[in-house]
Amino acid sequence: MTLRHTTLMPRRRRWPLLVAVVLTLHLPGEALSSSYASVLWHGARTRNVVALTFDDGWGVTNCGRVVDILMRTKTPATFLPTANWVSAAPTFWRHVADLGFPFANHSISHPHMTRLYYSSQFYQINTARLRVESIIKKPMVRVFRPPYGSYNLTTRRAAYAAGFPRLLLWDTTFADSSRRPGGGYWPLSSYLRSATKGIAGSVILGHCGSLVDYQILASVIASYRARGFTFVTVPQILGLPGATAMTFPG
Repeated sequence: MTLRHTTLMPRRRRWPLLVAVVLTLHLPGEALSSSYASVLWHGARTRNVVALTFDDGWGVTNCGRVVDILMRTKTPATFLPTANWVSAAPTFWRHVADLGFPFANHSISHPHMTRLYYSSQFYQINTARLRVESIIKKPMVRVFRPPYGSYNLTTRRAAYAAGFPRLLLWDTTFADSSRRPGGGYWPLSSYLRSATKGIAGSVILGHCGSLVDYQILASVIASYRARGFTFVTVPQILGLPGATAMTFPG
């Protein structure tokens, strides 16, 4: 009994330690920013700009149509194809990069990141960068978009360690994965309404391989411009160091 009392911390000194442990386990997100990626859904609401972003990359034909519309209308956008899709069509994606469109990170194979351990999450992010950069011959924007918008604290930690201090989601979407009950697409007007709900600073999610996006893209662009919006890239809307406007021929 004497030994038990001498090895235990006195009661009056245990409470401060317990409080310190609890506070450490519940640090606010801001306190974690030094080693965990921050999470963003949009840019500053102070400028009348929006950013088009196109994920994945299945269906190079439709992705090519998206690129053609962007070039014809001189509209900046940012692409986030998975590394597997870039590897499957390296000539096409190198061409997109050569046109001046920036690329950000969307993993290797589009997994649910929260189902993976830290090492696998880090591998998905870091190796995606290495593979994509080796093909497009340009540095990737240091922004990671977790597939399905699914992330946890481990994702934020792995992204930061891989050199991606920002996770970017979205506040507006083409809703191109939405289908009628039982299958089939909704009328294109439904997707157009969804894609044009953005406000100042909005990040708009699309998928360049979708059967929907290329069909309404010109109307989406025209709608925003008619309301006085300017299109910018992800580095611009987030105010990243060295961000510059895209230039288009003619």
